Amino acid sequence: MIGSRTRFLSLWLVMLAFLGLGTGMLAPAGASAAGETQYFQETGHSVSGSFLQYWRNNGGLDIYGYPISDPQQEVDPETGKSFLTQWFERARFELHPENAGTRYEVLLGLLGKQLVATRQDLSAFEEAQPSGQSGNVYFPETKHNLGGTFKAYWENHGGLAQFGYPLSEEFQELNPEDGKTYTVQYFERNRFEQHPEFAGTRYEVELGLLGKQFWGPLAFQAQQTGQRFTVSVATDHQDNVYVVNADIRHVFKYDSSLRYLADWGSWGDNPGQFQDPRGIAVDSQGNVFVADRFMITRFDSKGQVINRWGTKGDGDGQFAAIRSIAVDGQGNLFVADPGNLRITKFDNNGKFLLKWGSEGTGDGQFLKGDKRLHLGGPADLAVDGQGNVYVTNDASDERASTIQKFDNNGKFLIKWSIGIPTALGADKEGNIYLGGIGPTGNTFTKYDPSGHVIYEAGKQMFGLAGISGIATDSQGNVLIASSGYLNSAVQKYRQR
Repeated sequence: MIGSRTRFLSLWLVMLAFLGLGTGMLAPAGASAAGETQYFQETGHSVSGSFLQYWRNNGGLDIYGYPISDPQQEVDPETGKSFLTQWFERARFELHPENAGTRYEVLLGLLGKQLVATRQDLSAFEEAQPSGQSGNVYFPETKHNLGGTFKAYWENHGGLAQFGYPLSEEFQELNPEDGKTYTVQYFERNRFEQHPEFAGTRYEVELGLLGKQFWGPLAFQAQQTGQRFTVSVATDHQDNVYVVNADIRHVFKYDSSLRYLADWGSWGDNPGQFQDPRGIAVDSQGNVFVADRFMITRFDSKGQVINRWGTKGDGDGQFAAIRSIAVDGQGNLFVADPGNLRITKFDNNGKFLLKWGSEGTGDGQFLKGDKRLHLGGPADLAVDGQGNVYVTNDASDERASTIQKFDNNGKFLIKWSIGIPTALGADKEGNIYLGGIGPTGNTFTKYDPSGHVIYEAGKQMFGLAGISGIATDSQGNVLIASSGYLNSAVQKYRQR
């Protein structure tokens, strides 16, 4: 009898614990953990206070994973406001003191929404009609369906409060963590993955490691979208941002928060017009240089033409096809001309000063590539605060691409091997930023002036299709341009 009563009491306690967990899904971040800290040796980070209470009450390790950062102030990409933030393998926690004592004191970042923001051209993300399948739910808010095992998981693990609305239909996608393909569905705050090898177990549906995918040495600050084929980006001494748009032949000017200030340009051959603008640079006086096929145009900061120069050819001051440009602290302009396999230096008024480069694999030489694909030769160009010039040698065959470093007069200094380059930038300390393409998407690498890797951060780019331009500002922030038909963007990151 005593044994039966003991078993009954144990069962009752288990039921109470279960009910407490279930209601805790909507529980506010209470005071019980206000002074408590839990350390996770797996990642070397601690969680405390309201974040710890929320983590425990709403699913813990299964839903959010381990902490992968310490709490710090960060800008929410959705609102543009700064909050105390902590990253977990599957989520980003934000502390909202204005909601203290309520269920909204801790809110989850919309990582799923941010990840797919520039993928609306894919059929899985297009607005869908109600499927009509038995048991499915249609959400008119986002015009997507939810059913099957994903619906069961969504309902049993917090629903709208934890995951938000569906942003896609189910589709097949490569997982960047393990390189395998799964049936997935995106939600505002996460990605569901179906694992049939675990059918009938709690692991049949798993959450994507979006926090781990986003977290890295770059902290998102701001974004500007809406312009197709954004191909290059530059900053001025006031940290204003200039962007070249090849689709509508325009230059756009934004302030340091990526708010619109001005624009200029149109299609044509007249001064101030463009045929195929590709490169942009700004000198210390605020003059803006734009490269367009085989011509350079210099504008003032308001978009008024000052002068222009260049013709097609291989003589001094001529170009075969300009790929990129950069300026040094003295206002000298450097031009990468892959068609002529050389770098050309001009003064601020367009006077030819010198050139260097030839075909080959030696120091200071460049490889020819496939002209139809615009590959090969000196491709991307950057100048650091000491006037050193960095050039990517874009190899389009099995020979490795490189970054070559020259002094201000074209003397070869060093080089190092890289992958497939798409953009290059430099800061005033001489650090180099390389955008590229890897097996699982974008690559973004920071090197020291000697070519040693400082960090890699390609996975965390917020939905960029491909990196086409890189610039830094006076505060060390990084501006990244992405070129695409429906998914161009300029994003600003603070280096952690």
